[in-house]
Amino acid sequence: MKKVLIALVFLVILLIPLLYLYIKLPELARTKIEGALGRGFTIGKVRLAFASLEVSDIKYMPDDAKAETINIKSIRLYPRLSELLKKRIAIGRVDVESPKIYLVRFRDGRFNLPAFKSTGEEKPGMEVALKTIVINGGSLDFLDEKAGRIPFKLSLYDMKVSLGHLDEKEISFTIDSSIKGKTPGSGKIKGKGSKEKLSADVIINNFDLTLIMPYLKSGDVKPKAGSISMNSEVKYAAGFVNAPVDAKIKNLQLETSQGIKRQFLGASTQAITELIKKKGEIHLKFRVYGPPKDLKNDIKEAMQREIAESLGRTLIAPGKEIEKTGKGIGKAVEDIGKELSRPFK
Repeated sequence: MKKVLIALVFLVILLIPLLYLYIKLPELARTKIEGALGRGFTIGKVRLAFASLEVSDIKYMPDDAKAETINIKSIRLYPRLSELLKKRIAIGRVDVESPKIYLVRFRDGRFNLPAFKSTGEEKPGMEVALKTIVINGGSLDFLDEKAGRIPFKLSLYDMKVSLGHLDEKEISFTIDSSIKGKTPGSGKIKGKGSKEKLSADVIINNFDLTLIMPYLKSGDVKPKAGSISMNSEVKYAAGFVNAPVDAKIKNLQLETSQGIKRQFLGASTQAITELIKKKGEIHLKFRVYGPPKDLKNDIKEAMQREIAESLGRTLIAPGKEIEKTGKGIGKAVEDIGKELSRPFK
């Protein structure tokens, strides 16, 4: 009996510092995380469970901002403790719950996202590996002041994002989202690849055409209503994008124009009106191609083919305006991609 009591006392003596560490560790982690994130970031609670670490209420608000740029309900990490024996920190999965991002591209090209700065020379330490990130219930509000006199606005909600195989050369990704507009839309992207080579299936349903008005040039008639649905198999390799697109435009209504240039997507509004009356929709097959910084498309030729085949009429339409519009949207997408991927580099 005496030996049992001694063993119990010895066990309690061992457990006391472990219990203290268990109680204090979340607060220590909270201080370290806030310090690593930098100025403008605040976090709520840090909870430590047997096989996970949860950080809640992550917020980022720049000093000169009027609203929060980032607001995340919680992030839960699931580390693989067995990997510590190999001097390796391995996180099997990260769950991000209800992140809200308000993204702005200013007229000078800057974004309102935080700048994660290096603390100096990297010191050799434990290898860190991340396998999977899953995002649920996310939303993204994007304001592009650089688009033109009228800013471009886009709101995505009910976002579900999955990034897999992050510890391998070729990752997989799925993005599923609803799109706000006069007509509710949706989009899905599923693919795999690396920085050098990538392929993805892109499906967009009922995207509100009035949203692209800021990117249209002065010679284009603006759409009052209408939606576009499209699908594409996008491939990127050797710095070149190749994306054949199959698209359908429905319920299109154009603004009346008294100017000389009364075109939309490279065709006259009169021919488009006749085409809609005859078929009820516009079916276009075109291609987006080129380096990401200088994307081109042949949508005006696709519009001319559709009108020629459906109305028996050959059109000669202006060619530069559509190309410029494509470049503007392409550059915006590329800039957003760079900003959102910057923290993971």
